[in-house]
Amino acid sequence: MGVYGVCAAILLIGSAISGCASAPTAEQITNADYGREMSSDECRSVAERTIAYTLKDPNSAQFRHQPCYKGWVSSVPILGMSAAFGYVQAGEVNAKNSFGGYVGFRSYQALLRNGAVVRSCVSDEKGLCIPRGQYPEQDSNYSPPANMSCGSDSDCGNGQSCRSRKGGGTECR
Repeated sequence: MGVYGVCAAILLIGSAISGCASAPTAEQITNADYGREMSSDECRSVAERTIAYTLKDPNSAQFRHQPCYKGWVSSVPILGMSAAFGYVQAGEVNAKNSFGGYVGFRSYQALLRNGAVVRSCVSDEKGLCIPRGQYPEQDSNYSPPANMSCGSDSDCGNGQSCRSRKGGGTECR
């Protein structure tokens, strides 16, 4: 397949994913359950932890944030996702890849409800942001990746505590 064929395939896939997404109706927005109210600090902190967890090197994550706001994300029927409501935290994240180099800032968006991320996406190198909707860290058996830094015990799961690391920093143990 030539360059034009590859470009056409990318456009077709992107159109299929975005073309199937639809906004909620005015009635759905009015009657939606947005979950409990979240402060900007809580929204940012929870989103950062979840987004960092999806990265190759969570401890290298650098964030630039937009303000958190009460809102919604569109449905994505092709992925079996209906419109969802809560608090939206968006911004950009940069982190190291497998070779230890930073990949550059990429946009991200997280939808939070009742203190947890229910849907998020981080753009890939082509700018495509395919949403995720299931997070292992919300499972009672979740343990953060080895050496993931923490700020308090609430950042750790599965009965772990935030402890000081030899040489500086913190980790869940």
